[in-house]
Amino acid sequence: MREALFSIWRRRIDGARFLDLFAGSGAVGLEALSRGAVEVRFVEARARAVNVIRGNAVRLAQSGWDVLRAELPGGLGRLGASRFDLAFADPPYDFDRYEEVIAEAVGVLESPGELAVEHSVRVALPREVAGLTLRDQKVYGESALTLYECSTT
Repeated sequence: MREALFSIWRRRIDGARFLDLFAGSGAVGLEALSRGAVEVRFVEARARAVNVIRGNAVRLAQSGWDVLRAELPGGLGRLGASRFDLAFADPPYDFDRYEEVIAEAVGVLESPGELAVEHSVRVALPREVAGLTLRDQKVYGESALTLYECSTT
């Protein structure tokens, strides 16, 4: 899935500000940095995962990153005035608050920003949410990658 995401965003990643939601180990955000993103913000609720992200970033000698420990939905307000060009969300498969997270992402995306959401093919995501419009969806086995485009400022 990560390879597919970066293939889709290959022309946008260089110089981008990238937001990695439900960051886990930080692999997606760290790859964004290695592909030329100038800034990556990881958002993760679990303290153990936050420590893993920090350790991985330091081990890889990456700069231009920060970690926010926050629950989603509801935690993006803590980003303040920060804005991002690209955001990726990979919530746990038992997650059921997709629409809330998608709506919350509008407040931190630049226009024309994009949000990619990884989810089970059994979960149907809405076509529009609060200024984000579904522009594409790719299916890879049991997983889907749904891409939203931000058209607000």
